[in-house]
Amino acid sequence: MDAMSRGDVKAMVGMLADDAEWSMPPAGSWFRGPQLLGFLETGPLSGEWRWKHVPTRVNGQLAVGSYAWKDDENAYVGFALDVLTVRGDRIAGVTSFINLSTDSDDPEFFAKWPRQALDPDSAAAFERFGLSARLD
Repeated sequence: MDAMSRGDVKAMVGMLADDAEWSMPPAGSWFRGPQLLGFLETGPLSGEWRWKHVPTRVNGQLAVGSYAWKDDENAYVGFALDVLTVRGDRIAGVTSFINLSTDSDDPEFFAKWPRQALDPDSAAAFERFGLSARLD
């Protein structure tokens, strides 16, 4: 959580298993092993995002409530529930259940994803796991 909040790609990659996987259902995006470095650098740790994270559990697994800053709400809002698969002392997988729409064919849509509107059901999803929908 700390490495993600700081945008520290090196620290984040250092916690991942060599064959770690990161998926984001329902998006078709899926990254594995060496691909994760590029994904982190151009995606969540690109500097385009401001993050806060809160630990939780989902179905008994370690998980993180990931909140992205939204200027129009002047708050961090629930962006994704990241469910972790841990193997030994490394993160072997992250399944990120994102609360934003993925319904667009426009490449610029994803470049500006942090500013897209939330799915209206996202607050309920966070609350089911004991998390607030927003952090002021």
